[in-house]
Amino acid sequence: APFLKLAPDPRAAAMGEAFTAGADEASAIFFNPAGLAGLDHMSVQLSQAFYVADISYQFFGYAQPLSALFHQFETGPGRLPDFTRLPDWGVLGLSVLSVNTGSIDRIDNTEAALGSFTPSDLAASAAYARRFGAFDLGVTAKFIESKIASSAQTFAADAGVRFNTTLAEQPLTLAAAVRNAGGTLKYGSKEEPLPLTVALGTAWRPSKDVLVGLDLAMPNDNKPVIGVGSEVTLPVNADMKAAVRVGYRTLDSDAGLGGLTGLSAGAGLSFAFFRVDYAWVPFGALGNSHRVGLSFRF
Repeated sequence: APFLKLAPDPRAAAMGEAFTAGADEASAIFFNPAGLAGLDHMSVQLSQAFYVADISYQFFGYAQPLSALFHQFETGPGRLPDFTRLPDWGVLGLSVLSVNTGSIDRIDNTEAALGSFTPSDLAASAAYARRFGAFDLGVTAKFIESKIASSAQTFAADAGVRFNTTLAEQPLTLAAAVRNAGGTLKYGSKEEPLPLTVALGTAWRPSKDVLVGLDLAMPNDNKPVIGVGSEVTLPVNADMKAAVRVGYRTLDSDAGLGGLTGLSAGAGLSFAFFRVDYAWVPFGALGNSHRVGLSFRF
């Protein structure tokens, strides 16, 4: 199930997927569920990726601090109690990732046409995270379905931790995550293991408008991958900010595709309660991938 390794967030993709420590919105469900613990508002993310070879995928993510569900209530005659003073209940996250590879013609061993089929993949996830002092802990349960000529289903889990500290008196986060631990996809008599990955990451903000990320991912089906990226945010006016992002990822650069493979870049525009993001990730001879997304905070 290679689709489970496709980063759905254009912000992360532009930063070389160095997001194990830096993920702090609904997309943290994918990178490191512990990143949800720092949310103090509702986060909704929608993204669309146009990958190489006519592959496209869509992501929907939703994260909600549970205590904030009761923020509207106030103490008073005839009203419900003030739930805002209750202890932290943690953050709930839900997401759906779907992938479509287009129609493929089916032929027999004599090359006679047998019609066509449309492979597709789906991962539906539910996550929970909570902050314990300087530590953030999170877990994700996911249902995975893959359809080729036949279909297969399985379940998997992710888990992550973040440690929040400082470096040079500026916020520093250290993180670790395990992704896609679980069963196998069985297509008839053939079994395909999930892409189990252990990731370590760090994110540092040398200033409030600069984010630097560094990741080391260790998948069970490939050699270790290093990702590094940076984001710089600049004010445009009182109501809008612009972000510029660049990144580099060794797995892509080692693929022998030439060109600018391994590099990535992107930009974003932030407004009062939403942000628009774009990422460009080249794959040399295979072409370029483009990812766009909308992020809302309430």
